[in-house]
Amino acid sequence: MIDFLGIGAQKSGTTWLIKNIKEHPAVWTPHRIKELHYFDVLYLGYGRESQLNRIRRKMEAVINSAAWGNAISDKDYDYFSKIYDPDLVFTDEWYAHIFSRANGKVKGEFTPAYCAIGDRGIAHVRKMMPDVKLIYMVRDPYDRAMSSLRMLLERERFKKPDMQQMVEKPLFIKKGDYAQNIPAWEKAFDSAQILYIPFARVKSDPAGVMCDVEAFLGLDRYDRYPAINKKVNATGKKKIEIPEKISRKIRQMTASQYPYLIERFGEEFVSLIR
Repeated sequence: MIDFLGIGAQKSGTTWLIKNIKEHPAVWTPHRIKELHYFDVLYLGYGRESQLNRIRRKMEAVINSAAWGNAISDKDYDYFSKIYDPDLVFTDEWYAHIFSRANGKVKGEFTPAYCAIGDRGIAHVRKMMPDVKLIYMVRDPYDRAMSSLRMLLERERFKKPDMQQMVEKPLFIKKGDYAQNIPAWEKAFDSAQILYIPFARVKSDPAGVMCDVEAFLGLDRYDRYPAINKKVNATGKKKIEIPEKISRKIRQMTASQYPYLIERFGEEFVSLIR
C-alpha cells in the first residue's frame, strides 16, 4: 500500500518533517493534502463531513487552477475528483487511489492523530500495509499538551471555549498518552519498523534527523531541504496565556508519562524530548 506513515505525536515537529521529506526527489506525498485523517475518521470519531469538505476545497482548487491554465487532462480531472467523491471517500479503495500516482517513489503521509487510533485502528493499518515504516516524534508530555491546547484555543478563539472541558476531553488526553499508544503500536509492528525521533533534535540537529529518516526509509542522501532550519507550524506569534489552574491540571495529567518514557527509551533519549 504505502511505504511510510507518520503517526504522531501532534505538536512534536511532524509538520517540519513532512515539509522537508516531501522535497526529497525519491519521495511522494499526497498533493496539497497535509494530513489525510483516514484512520482517525474511522476510529477516533473525527468529523467525516468536515474532513470531506476540507479535502473537497483543496482538490477543487487544484482542478480550477489547472483548468485556468488549460493544463488539466481528463485523466487528471478523474484522479482529483475521485479524491472528494462522497461515495468513495474514507474507504481503503479511496486511500489506495490517492497513492496511485506515486510512480515507484517512496510514498507516505503524516497524520499525527494516528498515534491514538487504538487496537482496532492499528489492526486495520497492519492488514492494509504490514510492511509499512512508522515514524513517531516524541515531545515532552507537558510541553506537547500545552502547545496542543494553545493551538486549539487559536482555532476556537471566537467561541470562548472552556479550557477545563477542553483538557478533560478523552481525545485530548489520548493523543499525548505515550504509555498507552506506543505499546499498542509495538504490539502490532516489529520494532525495526518504527523510528522514534526526540523533539529537541529537530532544533539541535535537523540535518542529523533528516539523515536518520533517509536511512530508515532507504533513501539516498539529499542536502537541499528548503525548510531544514525553519520553525514550521509553531503556535501563534502572540503566545496564549494558560491560567495556572489549567497548567497545573495538565502537569498532573501528564506526570505518569515520564516514568514510562524513561523506562522505554532511557534517560538520554528523554533528555532530548524538550
